[in-house]
Amino acid sequence: MKVLFICLGFLSMFIGIAGIVLPGIPTTPFMLLTLTLFLKSSKRLSDWFRNHPFFSKFLNSSRLNRKIILIKALLIMWTMVSVSIIFFVERFSVRLIIVILAVSGTAAMIIAYRKRKAGSGN
Repeated sequence: MKVLFICLGFLSMFIGIAGIVLPGIPTTPFMLLTLTLFLKSSKRLSDWFRNHPFFSKFLNSSRLNRKIILIKALLIMWTMVSVSIIFFVERFSVRLIIVILAVSGTAAMIIAYRKRKAGSGN
């Protein structure tokens, strides 16, 4: 199992690195996944990753906590939207309205996060 976690950790790290230069691929979630997988597999790898001069900037605790809260909020919102659309709503027009509202909510949360991030100097 440790070998699988190590391989998946390096895979997510490479995807995260690709996200730095490729638009549309998020970097921080993949770096968080890398850290989680390394923590489950190898103390030496997790220490290396956390203390690495390049990767450690993606794991800054103040930025990280806000990003984790944003990611959790978006995941919860989209999970509930998906469950509602799949199991409870039959009319296409209502589904469309729910999706439009969810996209609007996502945009509002991201804008608020970026404004707060710009205001805090991080």
